[in-house]
Amino acid sequence: MTILAGIDEAGYGPVLGPFVVGLAAFRIPEAKMDLWDALDLARPGGGQAAGRLLIGDSKRVYTPAQGLARLEETVLAFLAASGERPEGDDALLARLGAEMPPRWREAHPWYAPGGELPLDADAGRVADAAGRLRERLAASGVETRALACACVVEGEFNARVAETRNKATFAWTCVASHLARALSLAAPNETVHAGVDRLGGRARYGELLREAFPDAFVWELERGARASAYRLEGGGAPMEVSFRVGADADALPTALASMTAKYVREVLMHRFNAWWRARAPALPRTSGYHVDATAFLEASRELRTSLGLDDARLVRSR
Repeated sequence: MTILAGIDEAGYGPVLGPFVVGLAAFRIPEAKMDLWDALDLARPGGGQAAGRLLIGDSKRVYTPAQGLARLEETVLAFLAASGERPEGDDALLARLGAEMPPRWREAHPWYAPGGELPLDADAGRVADAAGRLRERLAASGVETRALACACVVEGEFNARVAETRNKATFAWTCVASHLARALSLAAPNETVHAGVDRLGGRARYGELLREAFPDAFVWELERGARASAYRLEGGGAPMEVSFRVGADADALPTALASMTAKYVREVLMHRFNAWWRARAPALPRTSGYHVDATAFLEASRELRTSLGLDDARLVRSR
């Protein structure tokens, strides 16, 4: 048996909204198993997607023009196949380990609990898809071992970036935490294979892995323009970690991690927009990215002043 894990982020570059890092992990009977085939899942652009859950790079599954339904359907179906489909957005965060501490909510009131799920997907389709997925998991011997997110709101993001003086360094701490969780899922006789979508322009991760796993021996297996890979031994079960450009396109756990992170971010941006527009209905909706974030910040200037809001809690520093 092998633990196959994937890690990817959503919200690394926006001006507004949370930074989210997703983890998906499976126990599989064969290391070379094609999970798309084993679980009868569709890839973006692969054809024959009707009636099948779609898994791929979240940027191909979801755009504002396409709507949230396909992304939401897949994430909620995977949760429901494990017996835990959340009925509301607070339950979703709790299930994924992304609950907000009270002090975060107090400082960021626009993330007050929003309501029921799904937002756009059909609940009946989610239930049907979850049933089919549950059957395929059982038939293939594949076990979902983890679906989780680390979620950091704007003010906390700014504070942590200030501490590390580097956005990529802070992002790595979230990735390293997920790698440690993936490693904890494995029995001593199992190997963990983890795929991480490359963080920005960083190409080398050996020293970071040695710092994160001081009890393990770390050596480099591969180094190239688009990928690097490492093996860790001595800190528990052996683990092989690859960092690749576009890993969410061809590794199912990384794709599911990407989709889960993106879904959590979109759910929280739904809360964000609802809170602000309840106070000023004419405010434009924002995805948090530069163009519409600039429009939102300009339109909300007077409201933010009247609320006495420090922009360090709202606007991302980097």
